[in-house]
Order: sequence, then structure tokens, then C-alpha cells
Amino acid sequence: MKIAFYNYPVEVLKVDSIYSFAIYIYQPNRSSRVVYQYPNISISKEALLELEEYQKKGAKLQVFIEDMDSFYKETDCDQQRLDEYNLARVKMMNLFNKRKDRFNAKKDESFNLKENFKNAALNRDYSFLRQRLSYELLDFPIDQDPSINFMLALTDKVLMRDLGPVKCAVLAYFMAQELGIKDHQSLSDIILGALFKDMSFCMIKPSSFDSWSSLGVDPTYKKHPFLSLYYLSKLEIPFSKDLKRFIMEHHEDSKGNGFPRGKTEDYIALGSFILNLSEQLVYISEGKMGQEIGMESILKNIVNQNRLGEINPNLANPLIKTVEGWINF
Repeated sequence: MKIAFYNYPVEVLKVDSIYSFAIYIYQPNRSSRVVYQYPNISISKEALLELEEYQKKGAKLQVFIEDMDSFYKETDCDQQRLDEYNLARVKMMNLFNKRKDRFNAKKDESFNLKENFKNAALNRDYSFLRQRLSYELLDFPIDQDPSINFMLALTDKVLMRDLGPVKCAVLAYFMAQELGIKDHQSLSDIILGALFKDMSFCMIKPSSFDSWSSLGVDPTYKKHPFLSLYYLSKLEIPFSKDLKRFIMEHHEDSKGNGFPRGKTEDYIALGSFILNLSEQLVYISEGKMGQEIGMESILKNIVNQNRLGEINPNLANPLIKTVEGWINF
């Protein structure tokens, strides 16, 4: 990872000076970068005052990395001062490169997903898959999106825990990869969806889970999964619409059963499908039914009973076939 554009303060520029490098302005609120002034043009006092106003409003003056030699020669700013001005970004770059080095050290290790999934299901031990996911997350960018950064910070803490939502997140991640999903944002959303989709359940009294009659009338349960979304909103992180959809419809089918109640579309999102399948494979396999009939029959029951809702068969069938191959039935 390299920083392509370095920020610098407007004070570096001098009135009536002619610079051989372009002056860029980056506006974070718009996620846009434009050329404010092209090379070899004298910079006026009015232009500097305007740049100061942009800077006060949060805009960043930037220089392209290929123009750095000219920038150092033509201004009184050296590399040390520029690094200090970009300290947070330099630290992030160094952290990413360290994570990348750790990932490269592990990526060539032999890893057979099919065999490890079978072992995890048979022994109810996901520790190796959890560890493998922690290695793969080292290759994720840490300067691309706040929600990805949040996911990376969260998984650093929870992947060591043998918890149901963590197992679902691990399994859902590898399922998504098997379907060819490589986009970091999409994979991050699937991981966060698995970890947060039932977050509001922690606010329900344990006694309410004793029976459906008590759970169905519980006031907190009636707010699920909207309450999970409410908790996420308090983090003030710009989560994607896909993540919110996964949380809303992971129990949903096209008949309006599950959440959100009264769904009218005749499909659910692929991410919701993956989360639903991973959840059922994990929880059913670890329950009494899983101990009695085994993983092979569990998946057959899930598919035959249409417990997954409905999704485009062109997307669903490859995933079902993949999981069938994992457990050989």
C-alpha cells in the first residue's frame, strides 16, 4: 500500500510562485478530487485566499506522489514535515503493510475448505476456520471504508471466541467466497450481518425463550430486527444498504413469513440467503437433531423443506451444490 496523494497545508504555497506540479483539492464530504491549478501557472493572492477557505471547510490540498521531487524543491516543505502532516495516514499505511506481510506469510499454507468444514461440523470445533478467517482479513484494506475498518477492529476481538454468531460469520464468509464474491465491502457486510443480525435478542428476557407463546408477545422481540438496526445507527458509521437489508430479511421468505413482516418482493438478497443457510447449518448441527441425524441429513432437510425462503435459482443452486460437496451426500 502506498499513499498516492499527500495532504499539505496552504501555508506551503507562496504568492506569485510558479510551481511545476498540479495543485489538487480533495473534498472528503464529496469523496472527490479535482485539479485546482495546473502546473506552470503563477499562483495569485486571490487563489491562496480561496484555498484557505476550502481548507477551513475541511478540504485537503494534495500533491501527487510522482510530483514529490518537484514539490520538495519548489517549497520549503521537506519529507519529515510532510509525513508529520499526514501522520495518521502514514501510520495506517505502515499498519496495512505489516498486516499484508503477516498475510503473505500465511497465504501459502495448505488450506482445504471442504475438509476443514467437515471437521468443524463433525467435531463442532470451528477454531481452525476462525483462525483462517483472521489470516484472510489481514489482506483487507484499512483505508477504503469506515465500515470495513469497524469490521476489522471487531473481528480482531471476537474471532477468538467460540460463539454462535462468530461461527455463522466464518461459515458465511467462506460460502460467499465459494460463490465468487471477492469484493471486500460485500464480504465485510456479510460478516457484520452474521454478527449483528440478532443483536436485539440480547435485550430479551431469557425466560421469554422458553416457549413461542411467551416469545411472540415479548415487546422487545416484536421490535426485532429493527432494534438491531437502531443499535447500529448509534455507532454513527455509514453502513451500507446491503448490510441493513441482510439484517432485515435474514429470516424472510417471499410469502411474508419472518422479517420484515408483510414482505411483497418474491426474492431475498443473496447475502440474506447465505446468512440464513450458514445459521441453520451451525445451529441445527449443534443441537439435538444434528447429533442424531448428522450434517448430511440436516442440509437435505433445509433444502427439501424450503426453509431458506426463495432466491434466484441461478444464484442459490451453485451454493447448495457447493455445500453438498463439502459434506458429501
